[in-house]
Parts: sequence; C-alpha cells; structure tokens
Amino acid sequence: MNFETSFEVEVAIARHFGITTHVIVPNVSWGMFRYELDLVVLNSRSFYADEVEIKVSRSDLRRDSKKHHNHDWNGNLIRRLYFAMPEKLSNCLDLVPERAGVLLVERDGRVKVWRNAKIDSSAHKWTFEQAFKLGRLGTLRVWDLKSSNRMLKQQLKTLWEGKHPICEWRPGYGENYFFTACHQHIHVARTEINNIVYRFCPGCGGEVKKILKGNTGEAHNSGRT
Repeated sequence: MNFETSFEVEVAIARHFGITTHVIVPNVSWGMFRYELDLVVLNSRSFYADEVEIKVSRSDLRRDSKKHHNHDWNGNLIRRLYFAMPEKLSNCLDLVPERAGVLLVERDGRVKVWRNAKIDSSAHKWTFEQAFKLGRLGTLRVWDLKSSNRMLKQQLKTLWEGKHPICEWRPGYGENYFFTACHQHIHVARTEINNIVYRFCPGCGGEVKKILKGNTGEAHNSGRT
C-alpha cells in the first residue's frame, strides 16, 4: 500500500483527524449539500465541520478548478476546506485554492499538514438534527459494505476450493484481453516464452496460456499461482 489511491488517502485522512472524536463520512450530498463532498469531517465536540477534497493526480486538480460551486455552496456548514493528496503531488500545490489547507499523505500513511486552512467565520455549528442526519448516512454505508464483504468472502471460499471455471480466450475482445469468472474484461501485460503467451487471471489466479504455434487459440487453466 503506497497511499496513492483515493481509497488509501481517505483512510489516512480519517485516521489523521481521529475516528473516535469525529464523525467522518465520504461522498456526502444526499439532501445536505448542493454538490458532493469527498469527505465531511464533523467534530463531535465542537460541532463544526470541515470538508476534505481528495485528489490523486494533477489532472484531477485541474478539473476541480473548473467546478462551478468552488466548494462554497455548503449552506455555511463547512468551517475549513482541505485538499488531501499523495505526497508525490507536492509539486502541484499551485493548483490548490489559497483558502484551502493542504494535507500531504506520505507513502507510509502518515499525514503532513503542509498548509493550514483559512477559517470561514460565517460557518456555524451543526444542529443535533444535522449531525444525526450525517451519522445516519454513515451507518447506511456500513450495511452496504458488510453485504459486499460477505459476497467477496464467498467468492474467495469458492476459489480456494478450486471451483472456479476455466478462463477462456475471447478473440472479439482484442489480443490482450481474456474473460474471467467474474465477467470482467481485464487487460494485462503478457510474457512470451518459447512461442507461448502466458497471462495470469486476476479473477481466479489461474495461469492462462495460448500457444502461438500449432493450436492457435487454445486456452486452458494450468493451475493457480
């Protein structure tokens, strides 16, 4: 884990603020704001909230500058705005609004406050009703995650028991594509040795090979890695 994806940055930021002292909910709009906030961080003691915008690429930062809302259509519910990003984007900080704080996530997951956010003096404390609504949204997400986790566990169990079907070449999907048990078209790099192309299926972990000479197009699973 290099803490360079959106998910990894989210986890690092949540730990930075503190999940025991804050209500932290991702992707919030749902009747509360006029645009979607990547992370809402509500202090459970002061009842002031911050917005954290997560960026993982320079192009992502550039797109944000073209948004119409400018992170201020929030009904005075946000006291501070932060931009969080992997440390590798430290040379792109000129694209961050001046009023926003900057949080850099290092490769080990530690968060460095590169710049403090300016406080919006017009922001007010959240009411108990608003805080409850945010907390309710967060708990709704828990059950979706539990359901997804259960499905993944069942898929892993099936794979470990060796019940996965054989991966097949599907010529219509292009030279570097194959069909996996999870019905995803996955593009992977190929390795060619002695006129045989080897690929490893990210769906089942099995080795899929295609003979370049002889029975071209033949496919089979020769075992899991």
